[in-house]
Amino acid sequence: MKIILVCPPLKAPIDSWRYCPYHNWKFSFTAGDNGYSGVNMPICLLTSYLRHKDYETDMLDAFLEDLSIEETVDRVADYDLIGITVHSNVNLVDVKNVIDKIKEKGKKGQKIVLGGHYPSYFPEKTLREIGGDFVVRGEGEETMYRLVDCLAKNGDLSEVKGITFKHNEDVVTTEPAEKIKDLDTVPFMARDNIDRELSLKFVPALSSSRGCAYSDCGFCDIASFQKTSKGPFWRARSAKNVVDEIEYITRKWNFKKFDFVDPNFVGGKQGKKRAEEFADELIKRKLDVRYMFDTRVDEIEESLFRKLYESGLRMVYLGIESCVQRQLDYYKKNATPDLNNKAIEILRKIGITPLFGIIVFEPTTSLDEIRKNFNYFVGQGGFNIYRFVRGIIPRFGTPMMEKFNVDGILIEHYPDYRYKFNHQEVELLFNKSDEYAQKVFLLEKKYKKIILQMISENKIRLDDEDSRSKLITLENSLKEKTTEHFNKILKAFEENKSVSSEEIDKLIDKLSGELENVFSSVLKNV
Repeated sequence: MKIILVCPPLKAPIDSWRYCPYHNWKFSFTAGDNGYSGVNMPICLLTSYLRHKDYETDMLDAFLEDLSIEETVDRVADYDLIGITVHSNVNLVDVKNVIDKIKEKGKKGQKIVLGGHYPSYFPEKTLREIGGDFVVRGEGEETMYRLVDCLAKNGDLSEVKGITFKHNEDVVTTEPAEKIKDLDTVPFMARDNIDRELSLKFVPALSSSRGCAYSDCGFCDIASFQKTSKGPFWRARSAKNVVDEIEYITRKWNFKKFDFVDPNFVGGKQGKKRAEEFADELIKRKLDVRYMFDTRVDEIEESLFRKLYESGLRMVYLGIESCVQRQLDYYKKNATPDLNNKAIEILRKIGITPLFGIIVFEPTTSLDEIRKNFNYFVGQGGFNIYRFVRGIIPRFGTPMMEKFNVDGILIEHYPDYRYKFNHQEVELLFNKSDEYAQKVFLLEKKYKKIILQMISENKIRLDDEDSRSKLITLENSLKEKTTEHFNKILKAFEENKSVSSEEIDKLIDKLSGELENVFSSVLKNV
């Protein structure tokens, strides 16, 4: 049986960049401790797991390779079983297009398996409306293996836990599967795409834990997804096992920067003990690495994070979201501005750079709250145009989505969610900020392609101090300009809540022209 696991392309005609994984085009060429992972981890983990079980498996990250739908289909047309990950609400349209094209071009008897958050929440709806033959619900490795093994041996599908499948005109759902109890038994993720990942200036991704020990934020679907399989909400690999993988990567590829994709690296009382053991293990092996991870503000303890810093921790992503208590309560964060500020202060005191999750725009936001948050995040050095104007995303299976549905404020469903606002001026600001951010996004993508091409042709050398300093200047200029520009857009609304859409359009056109000049002028001098 020829098997391939696929991350589909993102080609749907979406009006907004908001639901695109925009960080994959984040403009960053510094050689410091910054960096994001670029691969789709689910297909890497499942590919490795199936290979470990002696099923030869290929994988295709069409998003990473920037393939078209047609190119993707051509690459998978000859396989017997095609697994497709639905990595967000937004690529449902693309998944359907890929499946439709496979049915046209693929060979007879092909089976298509879907996995991810949306299929796990709505398996029957997925099969009927999106297509495919099977849905793997919840955690995928063991269920996918059981399904593949059952198909290879012509077994009884009804005995495979955690799947939903078509049977004649019916759709059958088996009982939920159990989560893997010991994550140390899961083989290291496949890194077939690491060369391309590094050429695009991403950093290798690592997964050391799954789920979240808290699971109370109203907008987060981590808890919802964890409920689709049986078992605890948070599990972790041992410190030794994680450091073994880090040592393997550093020795094989001589790369020493990593991005942990765990929803919450520390993970409560039990997780704090593991985090300390992890730091001790890195220090003991003298692995000179740098890494970043996500955690909660109430996990930040000075003694623990000093040890993590000693082991190589340099950046921590915190879900700050807002400096306004009313909004923190609306999001069910169980946090306060004082607690947020204390966590930031501790990290900076140690020398760790905090990154900020930001959710400012939501249905009840006022202009005054937007101004307070803008001033706060600029003052903290954490303003980012994409994060700031993105707004709350009502994800499937979350209390926030349920509330939006009950309140009747959803205007559009997937792929581009829109909702009603209490204040018309905030709604217009939200939409116009979206248009501005889209222009920034397209400029970044355009010039990153140009710069990467120049690097490949040795016209730009990142080991040349002069070229590097100019690219860093470009990054800093971009941040300064987008901060200045959003302030101008916000001021236009503050000065006149009835400002017209046409007036804001003229302002945005002028501002985006300034950005184009920043890019082109710096490139001329590199």
